[in-house]
Amino acid sequence: MVLASWLKGIFRFSRWSIFLFSLLMIAGLMRLSSSLNEDRYQQKIHRVQNPADFQGTPICLSHVRLTSVNGKIIGVDRRESTFPLVFNAQQPLMINQIYSVQGIIQSDGNIQVLEYQHHPFRLYKYLFSALSLLLIIVLIYRHIRINRNGWYLQTLEINSPDYLFWKR
Repeated sequence: MVLASWLKGIFRFSRWSIFLFSLLMIAGLMRLSSSLNEDRYQQKIHRVQNPADFQGTPICLSHVRLTSVNGKIIGVDRRESTFPLVFNAQQPLMINQIYSVQGIIQSDGNIQVLEYQHHPFRLYKYLFSALSLLLIIVLIYRHIRINRNGWYLQTLEINSPDYLFWKR
């Protein structure tokens, strides 16, 4: 109840709510474009008949989820492509976690991992989505009126009688 009254106070004037909503949409579009660019420039391995031709070629894979199949460690990227990975015995790994991997292609097609970096669970992505949804709900709540005949969209004109009545 306190949160609802606090949010109602923040969005008292519709021009502020529209301004905040547009800022949130711009931030969301910037986040979307950065993730699309990351996918576009991600380096890929194409399946070839003879992997020995690419022996010694360095490769960099970002956002690879590690899984274990029959005792072997397999990397799965966002497109569900699989990559057999070979790690040194002393390297600590967490299965079903996201890593960035740098390595060299071996003659058998496996990737000898030279360096890797763990990407922890990022709560801010989900928090941003939840706050966006909350803002949309507040905006809908502020601009839809319910009366005996049903609901109607609240006008955005500040001098209209409906807005002045609702503001009281």
